[in-house]
Amino acid sequence: MFDSLLRADTEAEVVTLLKDAGYWDDPTAWRFYGDQPENWATVGGQQSRAEQALIEKLMNSIDTKLIAAARTAGLPINGAGAPQSVFEARNLLFGEELKNVEKLSQSITVAATGKRGRPSITIADDGEGQTPEGMPKTILSLHKGNKNSIPFVQGKFNMGGSGVLEFCGVEHNVELVLSRRNPKLLPIGADPKDSLWSFTIIRREDPSPASPRASRFTYLAPAGEPDAEGNRGLLTFQAPSLPIFPVKNEPYAREAAWGTLFKLYEYAVRASTNMMLEGGLLGRVRILLPEPALPVHFHECRNYSGHSGSYSTTMAGLIHTLEEDRKSPKRQNVEWFDKFEINVDGETFTGRIYLFRKRAKDEKKNPADNYRKDEGVVFTFNGQCHAFFSKDFFRRRAVKQDYLWDSLLVFVDASAISVRAHEKLFMPTRENLRHGDLKFRLEQELEEKLKNHKELLQLATARRKSELSDNPEVSATFEKFVEDMVKKHPLLEQILGTGFRIANPFKPHSVEVVEKPWEGVRFPTKFHFKDRMPEAELQRDSNINSQTRIAFVTDVENDYFRRDEDPGEFKLFQVTADGLVPAKNWRTPHLFEGSAILSLSLPPDANVGDLLTFEAQIMDPSRVEPFRNRFTLTIQAERGEAPVRPSPPKPKPDVPGDKPGKNAQNDTKLNVPTPVDVWEKDWGNQDPPFSKFTAMRIKRQPGAEEGTALFDYTINMNNVFIDQAVKARPKRMNEYRDRYKFGMTLITLALIRHDLEMRKRIPESSDDGEETKRPDLHDTVEDVTSALAPFLLPLVDTLSQITGELEPLSAIAGEAA
Repeated sequence: MFDSLLRADTEAEVVTLLKDAGYWDDPTAWRFYGDQPENWATVGGQQSRAEQALIEKLMNSIDTKLIAAARTAGLPINGAGAPQSVFEARNLLFGEELKNVEKLSQSITVAATGKRGRPSITIADDGEGQTPEGMPKTILSLHKGNKNSIPFVQGKFNMGGSGVLEFCGVEHNVELVLSRRNPKLLPIGADPKDSLWSFTIIRREDPSPASPRASRFTYLAPAGEPDAEGNRGLLTFQAPSLPIFPVKNEPYAREAAWGTLFKLYEYAVRASTNMMLEGGLLGRVRILLPEPALPVHFHECRNYSGHSGSYSTTMAGLIHTLEEDRKSPKRQNVEWFDKFEINVDGETFTGRIYLFRKRAKDEKKNPADNYRKDEGVVFTFNGQCHAFFSKDFFRRRAVKQDYLWDSLLVFVDASAISVRAHEKLFMPTRENLRHGDLKFRLEQELEEKLKNHKELLQLATARRKSELSDNPEVSATFEKFVEDMVKKHPLLEQILGTGFRIANPFKPHSVEVVEKPWEGVRFPTKFHFKDRMPEAELQRDSNINSQTRIAFVTDVENDYFRRDEDPGEFKLFQVTADGLVPAKNWRTPHLFEGSAILSLSLPPDANVGDLLTFEAQIMDPSRVEPFRNRFTLTIQAERGEAPVRPSPPKPKPDVPGDKPGKNAQNDTKLNVPTPVDVWEKDWGNQDPPFSKFTAMRIKRQPGAEEGTALFDYTINMNNVFIDQAVKARPKRMNEYRDRYKFGMTLITLALIRHDLEMRKRIPESSDDGEETKRPDLHDTVEDVTSALAPFLLPLVDTLSQITGELEPLSAIAGEAA
């Protein structure tokens, strides 16, 4: 029977097999999942996505491999003598085997069989395995907390593995489970029954008169006599080994003497293509499990043709893939990389920033899209994705990375945080962040980190120049048009502001003089406070509820803290009566051309007048003693609002200067832009590419000052509706294109001003901390201008014909241009 169930690939086959055996319709042959009659709330309250639920199964396989290895090695699995983290256990127990990732991955496999549209997924591992009596207490239980005391596993709640059930099958949510205990883990003199293979089928039963309000999950347990609760045992059989592992594209070909297998019949994942290919299941698993402690081998066993690599491959996580990419001279999709550390209330988060290269002209898609869909910031715990922000995070006003937003991917690892912090930050489903103070503060730190990153500013500026025209021209016609319009309609001047002019997109608000490229040394010879002698202490004021920034100077390379070989290490301590204690609420300084800025927040119990002393230590393999930098902060009252300053004189009508100077301020706080023309031949140069329906697009200028709304405008001069109008009236081509360009620019300006006003009226968070969701301005501009493109010219022509005399609208609405 087991062999027939294993090789079945549809729910209907399973039901038929169990009906023929007399089990399906026999209520005495089934046992409540978790021995809980009302189990729907638990099972149905798990993951909302099939891919995420599948990850829970893989994490359970990794857990059981780690536990089995610890038991076999004679190590304790709980208490102070046990490994204290997933990665500590992995390195201790599989250190040598990790050198051959391909071979190690054969211990945990995923195979797709059956239908192309809705395949059956089989997961097998050779971990602990369970005895027939132990299965109901472990794999088939709920809320038992079997792994609560084991510090080096992911599983905590003893329910995550049930999340796949809602995505199994078409009607009955059927899943096959098989297990046999590793003989090395059986006690001496164990019952011979403990060495048997046992298996069951889990199914969902519809609401019934006995349980009318919800479905119930049960599993097949028809063996033996009922116990005191009326429960019977699992079906068992004797076999020295079973072919539970796949080989290449054969699903059940490699023998195992023990282990566990799950078969998820007709699983609801989008896998109509080979799961190894772009858009397949492998890619989704790779980002949802970006840094697994142990690798997993994937096998495509459906009827696809191709070479051996197209149906069998190792999955070691997306971070492993990206690290291989950035280190390989042949695979250069990762253009730039950085690492950082953030401390919030003593909880340490480590991060990685990957910037993918810009799409080449002959490429149809962004290189970043080969690795992720909408993910921008991925929060991980023990290598598993627990939540993410979409890539729109990088276009927030607080981040301002419009030119890099579609090429950035950030991982934030929370594996080192405490249990209580984990509960505060993540929902038990491991899919979402819990709205609260910890999430809010971590989010703010990420925004600050990315907004003030000088290397990212450099990269964004370079991309901006490659996308915009080298010599953008300010249209005199457009400038005169705007001036005349404002003269005729004074209300517009009140809205736009006085003294506005056309903004030149290549006059940045702050121009830095670069005399020569920065060349840092490999190991620093100095690392001390800015404007201070080496080893001199620093004293300064610090306001409550404000971030304090401490500037350092050094001569080391920019990648000192992030490089793979011999990296530097930055530590911050608070000096107390008990000595040095790790400081809280700070993030790793970012090095850039000899400058490093440390950002930290004061402790929540700091009071006005307190003196707080800190010590920063910088260490690397070249040093015997670290650089030590002590600074003392005198706590001042919360900083009030800045005093109102008199308005500066109106700017002169001349065009801003273009001579560079150190922090030379150029007047670009202007309200009316000049859009950059994009013609069809250059559609592919835009990121993302333009289409015939694109009208206007905006991107925030890199490094724009706070309080300004400086955007670059790009307009599609070959919009299909404008081309059609020009084709119909070729003699009016210039007039039509000017009307289109002026009209779209003013519409865009109106949308930006409206967004700014709405943000002033409606705060982004309420008094209770609840976020206010607003449409993304970039998307709004692109969508609205595209929608108006077919109507703009007819509307302008028609409105120009309206006089003071009352006429039926129908009399003019159909007139030709």
